[in-house]
Amino acid sequence: YGQNPILSLTPTLAADYIKRRKLEGIFANTISREIQDFNAVLRYAFDQGYLVKPLRFKGLPRKENLRPIRIVDAEEFEKVIAHIEYPYARFFLRLMRYMGLRKSEARYLRHEWIDEKKGFLTVRSDEFFKTKTQKPRIIKIPAPLLSEYLALTRISEWACPSSQDQAIPIRDVRKTLTKACYAAGVRFFTLKDLRHSFNTTLAEKGVSSKVRAVLMGHTTTAMTDNVYTQASDKALEEAMDL
Repeated sequence: YGQNPILSLTPTLAADYIKRRKLEGIFANTISREIQDFNAVLRYAFDQGYLVKPLRFKGLPRKENLRPIRIVDAEEFEKVIAHIEYPYARFFLRLMRYMGLRKSEARYLRHEWIDEKKGFLTVRSDEFFKTKTQKPRIIKIPAPLLSEYLALTRISEWACPSSQDQAIPIRDVRKTLTKACYAAGVRFFTLKDLRHSFNTTLAEKGVSSKVRAVLMGHTTTAMTDNVYTQASDKALEEAMDL
């Protein structure tokens, strides 16, 4: 595995690796995924007969994987977006930040879901994608985002095609996002943060829970208010200025 022979891998080596990655400031979720890859290699080695008994290394405790949600305001978001070259990746990320789409919804977005004349997007189940509620959701597309969509060249049936293979939808953009955050000098945020940011921004503007729940695709307002609504840094600062 890397420069280490499979037979030399030990729990101590894995523990030292976790400790080193923590000191490097790597997110707990990322470290856990790396340990999962580590274990996948060990399972393969055992299946192929390289190990006489199965071996599995422990990752981080679940509580360490819980990272606080980060609310990303529009200004710093656009600062990061400016450092992403692939236009369909920029559109993909804006769908989550400005329309609250789930990652899977933005990824499998097809041109036929979009009504260009009326400016609406219908999230619905089809042969490639199943919505969580199994019900269609109609959302008005913000004017700037609609203009961006219309300016993009249709190179695939997908609104956000992959940069490697345009016949398939866009894949994981975490590396691209990480590099862009670093280049922009902005603290890293995740795709999940963008959806939370969309809902929190609407809440701070006074949009009702019921309306936000519909836009988010939630069946109850409890999920919208208790899980997806956070206090942004800007709101906290303004509260202290009252």
